[in-house]
Amino acid sequence: MKIAKPLLRYGIIALVLFFLGRMLWKHGAAVLSLPIAAQAWSNLAWAFGVTLLAHVWAGWFGR
Repeated sequence: MKIAKPLLRYGIIALVLFFLGRMLWKHGAAVLSLPIAAQAWSNLAWAFGVTLLAHVWAGWFGR
């Protein structure tokens, strides 16, 4: 059981990364062609910061 958990975890991570990479490869041109205004870049930066903070908080204090 101790060996199965890490293998399952890394297997799931590998599958998720494979899926994201494949979708980006397949639809990357369509994503890059989307027009993004200056206000939207600001919103994206804030959203990324809040998401990063939430993940750090959950990892640091969630134990």
